[in-house]
Amino acid sequence: MLSKNNDVRDNIVLGYFIITILLFSFISTGGYKYGNQLLPDPVVFYIEKNPIYFHFFLSISVAVILSILMKFRLRFDIIAFFLLIKIIVIIIPITYIPEYMNYIGRISYHIIAFIVYLIALQTKNNKIEAFTKVAIVFSIILSIQVIFTSYYNYLNLGIDFGNILYKHYMRIPIASSNVIAAYLVPCIFLIAYNSKLSKFSKAIILPIIFLGVLLTKSDGAIVVFIVTFILSKVFLSKKGIYIKLFFSFLILIAFIIYLVFMRSNIYSIMNGRFEVISNVFKNWEQNILFGNGVIYETTNIGSFTGGHNILLDTLNQSGIIGLTVFIMTIFVVFKRIFRYKKEENNGVVFFIVAFLIHSMGEVNYYNYVGDVLLWFFVGICINTLYRFNSSLVSSKENL
Repeated sequence: MLSKNNDVRDNIVLGYFIITILLFSFISTGGYKYGNQLLPDPVVFYIEKNPIYFHFFLSISVAVILSILMKFRLRFDIIAFFLLIKIIVIIIPITYIPEYMNYIGRISYHIIAFIVYLIALQTKNNKIEAFTKVAIVFSIILSIQVIFTSYYNYLNLGIDFGNILYKHYMRIPIASSNVIAAYLVPCIFLIAYNSKLSKFSKAIILPIIFLGVLLTKSDGAIVVFIVTFILSKVFLSKKGIYIKLFFSFLILIAFIIYLVFMRSNIYSIMNGRFEVISNVFKNWEQNILFGNGVIYETTNIGSFTGGHNILLDTLNQSGIIGLTVFIMTIFVVFKRIFRYKKEENNGVVFFIVAFLIHSMGEVNYYNYVGDVLLWFFVGICINTLYRFNSSLVSSKENL
């Protein structure tokens, strides 16, 4: 009976993830504004609705169903606790920012991170490759949508790859150019380091994903791919842990220098990146401890695009307290990952690494889809490690 109950739980979580992928791939609110210019709707097939409302309700429903099946004894760990604290911190600015209630819906981005992590943590028997296969299909769908959009824009609008408007018109249901690439690059590592996927399958799938990334015309995506690739080779090598950490530290320092100096200098004239970063600190200075909450992009100094950096925006959004909680959360995640290394987890581990590295220079975080993808895979990975640890303990007890 217990085994049957576990199978039901696993099937519910897998079904939930499949529905999530379908919602984000084919349902969208349609066109959006770039500055004062209204860009066209996605040219690929999609249903014009807001997927967030339905997905948020679905996530709560699945969490409740799992709670009932488990007799309200959901697995709850320190990472879930930190994500819950993050929600509390993000609500606190409601006490000192009068217009906060006008943006209260954005808190759902933080709530959903907690919910999807909790859902992923409850699987019992499902192996990680089942979820990986769904994510691979997701990356193929996005890549095909990008390829078709690029071809359509060239054929019907005369916008080729070198056209200044190319990136602005690279729009599919889930997102636009740079953010699409931020979802696709992690999937490359999910596929490349998947020990259950044949070399033949990888040889077919990876070129499609690479082409999808290239056609987004995101220079940052190429840099993130290179940095993550080098980090993956360092950590999968036979070197000692301290040598690995040393080389990883050097790589990340080089990446930060690129973000702060080289990339900013190239784009500062075009998009005022230094001015944006300055505005982040001006905003944060207004509320140092708990930040400006979900209206961190507009408070006090007028509208701007945010810092395009997860650490800067977390500082602005949640203050010193929120940034500390976030860093502790990520620290615990990677401490668990590297304490119980498993080859079958490598793809998911470097999916998470690539996603977080990309978040240092792109807004693939604090948006609904990005938070769902990141924390679901963190939950699945951590849950697999918990089960692996339990099996080790059981084996020792039987000796």
